[in-house]
Amino acid sequence: MPYTFLPDTSVVFNRKIIDFIVNGNLDEYKPVQKNRITKTDTLTIILSRVMLSEIENQANQMKSQDNVGLDVIHELHKLEMENRIDIKIVGERPKLDEIRLNPGGELDALIRKDAYDSKSILITADEVQSSIALVEGIDVLFTVNIPERKDESHELALLDIRDYFDDTTMSVHLRGHCLPLAKKGTPGNWSLEKINDIEMAPSQINEIANKIIRQAKNDEKSFIERNESGVTVIQLQKFRIVICRPPFSNTHEITAVKPLVSLTLEDYKLSQKVYERLDIAEGILVAGKPGAGKSTFIGALALFYLEKKKLVKTLESVRDLNVPKEVSQYAPLAGSLEGTADILLLVRPDYTIFDEVRTASDFKIFGDMRLAGVGLVGVVHASKAVDAVQRFIRRVELGVIPNVIDTIIFIDQGQVAEVLSLEMTVKKPTGFADRDLSRPVIEIRDFQYNDLLYEIYAFGSDVIVAPVGKRKYRNKTPKKKKRSNFSSNFNALDLESDDLIQTSVFRKNKGYTIVTDISYKNQYLNFYVKNTHLFSATMNNHGEIYIKNNSPIYSRIKNALQKGKKIQASQD
Repeated sequence: MPYTFLPDTSVVFNRKIIDFIVNGNLDEYKPVQKNRITKTDTLTIILSRVMLSEIENQANQMKSQDNVGLDVIHELHKLEMENRIDIKIVGERPKLDEIRLNPGGELDALIRKDAYDSKSILITADEVQSSIALVEGIDVLFTVNIPERKDESHELALLDIRDYFDDTTMSVHLRGHCLPLAKKGTPGNWSLEKINDIEMAPSQINEIANKIIRQAKNDEKSFIERNESGVTVIQLQKFRIVICRPPFSNTHEITAVKPLVSLTLEDYKLSQKVYERLDIAEGILVAGKPGAGKSTFIGALALFYLEKKKLVKTLESVRDLNVPKEVSQYAPLAGSLEGTADILLLVRPDYTIFDEVRTASDFKIFGDMRLAGVGLVGVVHASKAVDAVQRFIRRVELGVIPNVIDTIIFIDQGQVAEVLSLEMTVKKPTGFADRDLSRPVIEIRDFQYNDLLYEIYAFGSDVIVAPVGKRKYRNKTPKKKKRSNFSSNFNALDLESDDLIQTSVFRKNKGYTIVTDISYKNQYLNFYVKNTHLFSATMNNHGEIYIKNNSPIYSRIKNALQKGKKIQASQD
């Protein structure tokens, strides 16, 4: 005759309770404290109202993973309707004070009390819960001690995702009432294609999502990275999966991404000079557009440092970098990367890979750690190599930037397109005539050939990023766009297709004030006369910039206005 069992929330969320019932594990279980355990003619599952309240509360918060709890309750009810089990509900809903004390284990204590009062065997996957229950005289079935059965539904979750992938698939995009799509190709050279001609129902996507969540909970190599209202981010082995549900998204959606290739630095055909630079550089930025191949290069760079007997760690909001197993991947500590950065200083890595440097706090952490002497490799999204530096302007003091960043590696179409170096010097900016205008200038040079490409310097209250050199395209990376002939290296604009920002120019204090709309305040803009680039600068709080009459830019603006030409701006 079977005994009565009371599951806690841990075995509901990991579905162990269903696994045990279906496989008959519970029928064979022999409790230790037989004198107080109730026997029944059929398998009886006791559900605590405390456990049901936890499932209900979390499901009402619209968290994706908590649908698993509801699904398990439905399956238990279905098993009861099939006369395979009896279900009884005991206890009372927790009170407000008990809910507030839950971080200290108050709700777990109430579940143990229900198990004791009902003379049931407590089933738990929580080691603390198991230990305390044994001390309190409650017989316990601790699931870690039970051999696991390979659940076909769990395996199906991974197979369902793999069914949409082939050897050329970079990512899969499933969306309710739409055809399943896949990006196929290589980084920087891919196309979006239909997987099949069958529209997916939201319920179908929801079922796939729930199976993925169950797999992540039971696979030691997988984890749920984020679980917010309507959004769940999961690392399922090598797959990074984002599940979106209403109200965050207007329909159910799943995006699954997997690393397509693993390369070494030798595959990038770098020169010996670049190898030597990577060996000594400690402030590296890896920049490129989304999907350009930055993560693949980072994996190769991590392997390079490991072969050099360096200790490497990563700092990631979502731990999805494909790095060797010797590399520890750290997530935000208590929701903050600042806490993780403090821990990194204690473990003393030789190099830390900082993935996705985006927010103001990320740039601050990057700068603080670099100035503390930690070797850093930062990953940033940028359409041009120089844009990676521009994102540090105003977030890090101008004079400190060369101490934070010494090397920029720009990835395009899966290849290393540019390697730039930064150096601080005191000189007269290019184009200035008066020696009295000498100031600290950050020089950005092509590392391979030492060509000066850009200068960054303070000019009044503004920071100027001036293109001063003509890049010599000696690499073999295919160019998707034809470059303009002027020396600034900015792409020529097509006035018929690009959205240009209209400006007004006024005389002020023997100089010119260029005024844009207030919506462009504090934004970095490029200024043009027809197809010719004049300069680039950051607007002030009023969407304006003042050009003094002793600036070389002043004469260019004056000549343009005298010829009746308009000065326009662009964010590109």
